[in-house]
Amino acid sequence: MALKTLHPLRRKLLSENVVLDFHARLMELAQHKRLSQIWLAVHSQFRLCITAGMDEVRQGNLDILASDHTGLIKALQARDGAQARALLVNHIERGAKQVQKAIESFTD
Repeated sequence: MALKTLHPLRRKLLSENVVLDFHARLMELAQHKRLSQIWLAVHSQFRLCITAGMDEVRQGNLDILASDHTGLIKALQARDGAQARALLVNHIERGAKQVQKAIESFTD
């Protein structure tokens, strides 16, 4: 069944889970003890940020989410640390802006 044909609430929950699963798997693959500890400490707050701040998640648009991560995965596979860092910084800044926008919409 195509994601677009799902009920909007189910689509939203599926999108959130896909995003969380992706990031959890990335942390696992990194095999970095400190990174894993940080993830365990912040993953519940991360879910809140995803729910509140990501238009793509709220709309169930996994294509945008997938394309946002593709470059990072390719850089990691190529062991291109500089490129991975640049993409990760951009990804985090973009997400932070979306969360900020969501917070501002709640206070308007």
